[in-house]
Amino acid sequence: MHYYYLDGLEKKGPYTVEELKVRNLKPETLVFSEEMENWKPIKEIESLNLALFEDKIFKNESQVEESFETAISPLEVGSSEEGITLEMEGERGKIKVPSILILLILYGIAIGIAYFIATTESKKDLANIYMRIDKVLKGKSAVTDYVFDGSDGQLYDVYLASLFEGFKNDKSVARTAKVTLALKPTPNSSDISNPSTYYKSQLKRWNLFKGLVQYYECSQFTGFEVLRLEKNFAIYSITESWSGDMGYKVPESRYYPGYNDGYFSSPGYSVPTYRPSVHKCYEESAKYLTSDREDKSYDAGVFSEISSFPAIETKFYEISQRFPKYKRLLNKIQVDMGNGRRGDITDNARITGTTSATDAYVYTDQWVVWYKSITNTYSVEDKYGVFNRYWLIYSLIGLAAVSITYFLIKYRKRIALD
Repeated sequence: MHYYYLDGLEKKGPYTVEELKVRNLKPETLVFSEEMENWKPIKEIESLNLALFEDKIFKNESQVEESFETAISPLEVGSSEEGITLEMEGERGKIKVPSILILLILYGIAIGIAYFIATTESKKDLANIYMRIDKVLKGKSAVTDYVFDGSDGQLYDVYLASLFEGFKNDKSVARTAKVTLALKPTPNSSDISNPSTYYKSQLKRWNLFKGLVQYYECSQFTGFEVLRLEKNFAIYSITESWSGDMGYKVPESRYYPGYNDGYFSSPGYSVPTYRPSVHKCYEESAKYLTSDREDKSYDAGVFSEISSFPAIETKFYEISQRFPKYKRLLNKIQVDMGNGRRGDITDNARITGTTSATDAYVYTDQWVVWYKSITNTYSVEDKYGVFNRYWLIYSLIGLAAVSITYFLIKYRKRIALD
């Protein structure tokens, strides 16, 4: 009689019994002959089993469906439809482990491995986003840069006037033909001996504006814009500063009148003060806030990188803005405090659409330039739900692989490929 046998998925034969003896077959090897209706393992064909394995007798499928291969002695391991049986030599009892329990254990291991993979990727992703941040900071604790779009506006003469008509000698208002710049503060009795903080601030404002000879009203979104990115431990801040109006403390030239004493006479003449142009004043102010800083944070060309800093993200992490959040609008600043609390920051001391009396300013003995600033803070946060999503994906892949492998092993004797 001739037999075919399966070597993996490959059908080999036909061979005689003598030829099969030298092919190192196992009792579980599936064989088939023309007298058989289905493929069967050798151990279930008694005559062939005895011929190939002499007096080794194997239990049929009704007793043991499948044995788990092991090199551990003296344990003899077998499996059944109900579970896995461990038989100890010299022992009367048997330990039967349900196969579903083994499957659940493998599921748990697959989920654990998926968590480990997701955690490893998350750590690599965290290092990646910090590397991108450090690339913007250039290894410094802060970087600063600016852009200058030129200047566009109108220059007005500043003069002192009376607050009320009829009081020509009362010069208590500093103004231009268009706007009122400052009012001379009137001290009360307590301010004379011990000036209050409010009175001091109003007096400082008055002294500044009354000393101007010309006031330059700047158009919206012209002048300079400065960005500063700073790192403070795990918190990052971006300070945005933009220019407003400016003023001259000295005229373009000084006129010296001539004289005539009856014997000698001299004509009048003008001497230029060599004050810088409006354009130069704005440019010098921007440099003072950036390249002239003692911390050496200025780095030309990083303005766009600082602007795009809040958009840095990786697969698991992103730059998240913290509250309060400030936003520059046309002529005011909007603030969002969180929990639905938001509003506009308006300045009662506003002079024009671009400048308020309480704005910060850069000044020299010839000019002054006002500017506004807002500071927003950021931190690196994990994207909501992303880690769990990837953990779920990897877990499903692992569970599918375990399930397929389990059922292929469990029912491999029932699978026959032609």
